[in-house]
Order: sequence, then C-alpha cells, then structure tokens
Amino acid sequence: RMHCIVEDDGIGRKKSAEKNNTATTGKSSLGMKITQARIEVLNKTKNANAGITFTDLEPGLKVTVTLPLITSNEI
Repeated sequence: RMHCIVEDDGIGRKKSAEKNNTATTGKSSLGMKITQARIEVLNKTKNANAGITFTDLEPGLKVTVTLPLITSNEI
C-alpha cells in the first residue's frame, strides 16, 4: 500500500466552515465527492482497501490518502 500524507498549518476545517458558512448550508467540496467516488470504484474493481482520512491539527489539517500499490506485473 502507498500512503500520501499532506499537512497544512492553515486555519483548519472548523474555522474554514465558520468563515464560509458551510456548517449551516451543508455544502461539501465537489472535489472530495469526485475523489471519494473514484476510491469507491477502485475498491470495488480491484478489491482494494483505499481510503482518505482527515486529522484535525492545531492549527491545520492532515490528510492521508491510502492507495493499493499495483505493479505492472499485476495489471
């Protein structure tokens, strides 16, 4: 498996939601919806255990994307 970790020391999800008023509108990122849909397809077609996790930091956010490592011999 391959892990891609991105850490950001920005204002974080909670303050961002307050700033953009997404807490009351219920809107979510189109990019995240697309990414989650692609991961679901990957999990179904390759019987994989891919996923995304979010860890709130003080301040900021850590995002971990876990993907299966498929070599050219496995294709």
